[in-house]
Amino acid sequence: MEWWPGIRWNDRPISVESAAFAATYTFLAINGWPISSNPDATYRFMFGIYERQNFNFEALVAWLRLNTRPAL
Repeated sequence: MEWWPGIRWNDRPISVESAAFAATYTFLAINGWPISSNPDATYRFMFGIYERQNFNFEALVAWLRLNTRPAL
């Protein structure tokens, strides 16, 4: 699964959540810390926190610490 095609499912406008994820993904990759989690697990976490309406910065930071690794 590629990340960028997933941003526009069924030609819908890009959601705020999708744009936020794209910005986070790009920022981390440019700075040498790509997300190491598989795409399905990343999707479930990232969009799950929005769907459940329980976005918690501390939980996001903890998840990112577990699921990013410095690029070699």
